[in-house]
Amino acid sequence: RKLYAPKEPDERLKRLSSLMMKRYNLKFGEAKNTNEFIKKYADKFFDIIDKTYVDIYGSVPFTKATKKLMIDNFKLIVDVKYVSVIVDQDDNVVCFGIGFPSLGKAIQKSQGHLTPCALIRLLKAIKKPKVLDLGLIGVLPEYQAKGISSAMIAKIMDMLTDGGIEYAETNLNLETNTKIQNQWKSFDSVLHK
Repeated sequence: RKLYAPKEPDERLKRLSSLMMKRYNLKFGEAKNTNEFIKKYADKFFDIIDKTYVDIYGSVPFTKATKKLMIDNFKLIVDVKYVSVIVDQDDNVVCFGIGFPSLGKAIQKSQGHLTPCALIRLLKAIKKPKVLDLGLIGVLPEYQAKGISSAMIAKIMDMLTDGGIEYAETNLNLETNTKIQNQWKSFDSVLHK
């Protein structure tokens, strides 16, 4: 699904997310750069993935080696502008969302070969992306029915309105997952896959 920023800001969503953040004493986690983000939130981030994706068929908990491999592989393309975490008063992550610059077009133009021109296109796609691929979104089970995800959706809208992003591309969503399907209703969207 392609998600476009709404033409008009959704003030109701912003008010709701602000209210929920105050009610549960939550705030957005901050980091100056990717390395600081990894130091502060990487372990907690993977803990939430393990807790929120436990019921999905075929998912298994991350090992320390797998966590390190994932961090090493994605550290070069992750930008803190497109990563968001919501933390409680003790700085424990309760919700996260991560987006990546879309690299597909840059790789397609060189047919998968890493040439000097392809490298330049990749670096440009990482630094000034036109399309954002949404990776994962997760909310701890105890916060799932409390409207906390509205703050994450508002944050994704802000990501789409800042910095020249044309649209965000979601990953696979089950048609029966009504919770996530309802989240995308806040956006101007096109179901194309």
